[in-house]
Order: sequence, then C-alpha cells, then structure tokens
Amino acid sequence: TGVEVYTTTNLRKHEAGIIRMGYETDIGLMIPPNTSNYIIAGHCSGICIENRLPEEGINVFTLILHSHLAGRKMKLRQFRNGFELPWWAYDNNYDFNFQQNRILPEHKQIFKGDHLTFECTDDSSDRSPPEAILGGLSTRREMCLAFVMYYPRISSFDNCGSHFGEEQALLTKLGIEKMQPINDFWDKLVTAPPKYANKLYSDVLSKEIPWNDILKAEVQNLTRFGEHLENCEPQTQNDVIKQVKVSYPEFKPYIPKNECDEDPIIKETH
Repeated sequence: TGVEVYTTTNLRKHEAGIIRMGYETDIGLMIPPNTSNYIIAGHCSGICIENRLPEEGINVFTLILHSHLAGRKMKLRQFRNGFELPWWAYDNNYDFNFQQNRILPEHKQIFKGDHLTFECTDDSSDRSPPEAILGGLSTRREMCLAFVMYYPRISSFDNCGSHFGEEQALLTKLGIEKMQPINDFWDKLVTAPPKYANKLYSDVLSKEIPWNDILKAEVQNLTRFGEHLENCEPQTQNDVIKQVKVSYPEFKPYIPKNECDEDPIIKETH
C-alpha cells in the first residue's frame, strides 16, 4: 500500500550485500511429468569464492529460499576441506505461498575455498493433465535459487550459480536431435528427428517422450551430477569470471543428530 524511505548520516559499520546462489535457470532445468522427489542442484564453487571473498570471509545473517509451485524441499549445503558443515538453511516442507526471510539466530560464515550447493526437490505429479515443467519466470515453471544476505558487502560479487553444461548430452538422452530458438527463452522448437519435428520442446517432454522410472533417474543424475558451467559475476561487468566447470566436491556428508531431519539426499552425493 505504500513505501516509507528514511535517510541518515549516521552510517552503520558494515554495508550488507546479496548473493544469488543456485541453479541458473535454463533449458537444463526440467522436471519430467508425473514425477516426485526430482532433485535439481546448482553450485557456487570454491574457485569462485576463493577469488571473491576477503581473507576474513563474510557473515550471513538472513536469506530467502526460492522455488515455484513444484518446490517441496530446499537445502543450501556448505562444504569445507572435504567435509559437509551442519545445515543452516533448509526447508523440508516448502510452500510457495509462505515464502519469507529466514533470519539466522547465529550469523554463519563463508570463507575462501568453501563450496556451496543449493538443492531443490520438486514434484510435478499434481499437474493435470500431466506435463513436464521447464525453468522460467512463470510460477508454473520452476526456479531453484537462494538469496543470501551478508556483510561486509563485496561490490564485485552478487551472483554465483551453475547450470548443466552439456545440453546436447541431455537432448541425446531424450532422443531429440535438433532444436531452434523461438521467442520463449526457456522453450525451443524441435526440428529433428521427424517424429518430433515442429513441436515445442515442452510438448515433446510432456506428451511424446516415453518416460519411465529408469529414464527419469538417468536424466536427473545427468543434470544433477554431470558437469556444470558456473557463472561467478560481479555487480558490474568488469573482471567477470564465467563458465568455470563445476560439480559436487568430494566430501564426507553431514549426518544430523535429530532423526526428524534425516534426508536421503545426503546419502547420494559422497
């Protein structure tokens, strides 16, 4: 209903910043139709963080975990020196209608060399008629992003995410040979093979691909554990580190003491 703006000459000691982490929404973000517990993961690598953070690191005080209507769980995982640290940002009961800032009771630190991975568990089984879900801005499409708020602000660090970099490998797995761009950034027109020609990528995924549990698992493992390309961008376009190849690091997983927090995700990535 309105906005009130205040100014002051009594500046605080630290200026805060925001880093967007997670999966860079692109054509590789795809959930097959009628599918539960489908995991999407995006990385912010130790290489990026090593190049951006000061020696003393940064302090995270609040964050927003963001997905759309298919999101069911989200988790920001932090790895350091071959070990996964205790989770400080996760939601095993995500509801798009109840998004909020999550203020951390204790500020968490990110140091040079840390690797962060943001995982989303999605579900397309409630779509009627059944349909595949692409990435995109619409709430019926999907995103997998965490907005991490921290101090002191780094002017050259506001985005650190990745996307599956081997698009042709994904298309080959799906039996699609060629596609061409259309006016929808996240969808394309399939041009080959003939049985899929002149159909939208989204329609082929929803209506033409002979999905089964094996194919779903293969596609998920390919896009989740396959080699990603990372964007590590400053606020300005100077000194941009782009297209670093990244995937999960080697690590010993964190095992929560509270059995209510047990999650099969942690057992798949060591």
